[in-house]
Amino acid sequence: SLAELGNMLRDNEGSALDERGLFETHKYFPECIRLSVDQCEDLIEQEIGENPDLFPGGVVFDVRSKRQITDDTYNYVVLVTNDTGEHVTGRLGDGVVEYPFLWRKDGVEVQIGPWDCDVGTPLTTWECCAFVKASVSGVDENGRELECYIQPPETPENSKLVIVVDPTTGTIVEDAIPHALSSSTQ
Repeated sequence: SLAELGNMLRDNEGSALDERGLFETHKYFPECIRLSVDQCEDLIEQEIGENPDLFPGGVVFDVRSKRQITDDTYNYVVLVTNDTGEHVTGRLGDGVVEYPFLWRKDGVEVQIGPWDCDVGTPLTTWECCAFVKASVSGVDENGRELECYIQPPETPENSKLVIVVDPTTGTIVEDAIPHALSSSTQ
C-alpha cells in the first residue's frame, strides 16, 4: 500500500531514496485505473484512513471527463503554459505538445504531433500555436482546422485530487493525481 511505501522510505534514515520528499508531496493512485469513481474514492479514503498524513486537511475529489473525439472541441490542441501564460511548457514541463486523436482528412486517419515547443528556449504561446497549425494544412473531414487552446497552469490546491474518467465507460483512465500536478484532460 502507499502507506507502507511511505513508511519504508521514512524508515530508511540516511538513505537517499526520498531526500527531496517526492513521495511525501506527490501522491499518485495508479490502482484507480479501470475502477469506477466510487471504487477509486473508496480506495483512496481507505488509504487516507490508514495514513492520515497523505492529506492532513482531508481530500476533495475533482472528477473530470476525458476529452473524446466526439466532443465539440476535438480539433483543439491544448497548449499548457507557464505561470504568466506567455510560454508553452507542455503537460510534463518539457515543452512537448500532443494531440490525443487521429486527424481525419480525405478519408484517411493520420497521427499528428507531437510538437516540441521548447527548442532551447520555450516558444511563446502564439509561436507554438503557429508552429502546430503550420504542420497540419487545410481542414479535416468535418471542415474544421486545427486550433489551439491556451491553458495556463491551475492554482494548486493540496487537498484536491483530480480523477479523469472516460465518459463512455465510466471508468478511470488516468492516475488520480494531486490538483497541483494536473494540467489537462487531453
